[in-house]
Amino acid sequence: RIALVLERDELAAQLSASKVELDSMFERSQLGLAAADFDGVLTRVNPHFCDIVGRTPDVLMGARLRSFAASADTTLAPRMAGFVANPESARDTFDACLQRPDGSLAWIRVYLSLRTGPGLGDGIWIQIEDATERKVATEELLAADQRFSLAMNNAPIGMALVSLDGSFMEVNESFCRMLGYAQSTLVTKSFQEITDPAHLDQDLANVER
Repeated sequence: RIALVLERDELAAQLSASKVELDSMFERSQLGLAAADFDGVLTRVNPHFCDIVGRTPDVLMGARLRSFAASADTTLAPRMAGFVANPESARDTFDACLQRPDGSLAWIRVYLSLRTGPGLGDGIWIQIEDATERKVATEELLAADQRFSLAMNNAPIGMALVSLDGSFMEVNESFCRMLGYAQSTLVTKSFQEITDPAHLDQDLANVER
């Protein structure tokens, strides 16, 4: 009986030490971490989670993350509800958009996973990353591509975008009219194929300069 008591006390001490270590990692993590119950209600949040969402722990605790979604967001509420309804799916990852109290938008990457185990209680782990800069950069790149395509397609002179091996990637109508090819045909060719053989070597040398 004494041996059983000692073993039980040792296991309790190990569990307590593990919980202290887990608590420390949770609080100091550079990722936004939160625990929620199976209704999606937040029961614990770490400082970085609060920073990303733009709200204090007392506002977040007892609330649902989806209640802070931006009005135009169509992802967070259904994905959270779907995971809550079917937590045995184990994991889910998606992007969503939150609205901070100052009105600014925060794009986040959300990771959901099942929380279970000794000392943890059953529920959901929510991990979020601030993806705002990446989202803005992607949108700016897309806008730049659209501006380039618009300028190219409406240019009065022939323009073409060519890969390093000489294949035509994009051509505008002026370029097609000048060469007498349909656009659908020209993008299957390379400039080597449509260049006069007598001038090909010189043209290739000019490209390599």
